[in-house]
Amino acid sequence: MKTILMTMLLAGGVAAAGTGPDFVAAKSPAPATPPTLAASNARNPIEPTDVIAFANDSAGLIDSALDQIDHAATWLAAHPGYNIVLEGHTDATGTPQYNASLAFDRAAAVRSRLQARGITPDRIVLAAYGESSATEPANINDRRVVMYATKLAPSQVALRLQERGALRTAFQ
Repeated sequence: MKTILMTMLLAGGVAAAGTGPDFVAAKSPAPATPPTLAASNARNPIEPTDVIAFANDSAGLIDSALDQIDHAATWLAAHPGYNIVLEGHTDATGTPQYNASLAFDRAAAVRSRLQARGITPDRIVLAAYGESSATEPANINDRRVVMYATKLAPSQVALRLQERGALRTAFQ
């Protein structure tokens, strides 16, 4: 049975989301202390992983996010067999309905940047988790989009994301 890996790169921590060896995430700068990461088969390093941060109550991309997304687009262009998953998250401020919408809008903002960099929409899967994994009290690290790559078809990814609790998924 494949295990679900959920990771995030926040304040020096690292994580990637996915199930089994089919998931890989988009690369980001190494933290000060390199973590030990391995794909679920425990032999291959997870290449790439990235978390895009957002300002409070905003789906607008901040300057630091642009380079991260552009790097992911470059990686995806070099790896045409992969699709990318964008998981939107929020903190717990606001109503659950508002946060679900904001989480989706954040993932859509990253999608728009990827498409502007040449990644076709049929390679992008969006998921909104809203505040479902938010911490208390409100934490700025909860305001994010986690992105990772997978060889799975978008329909397979969407099903697995829904099984993991995504409030909404979308793909072309």
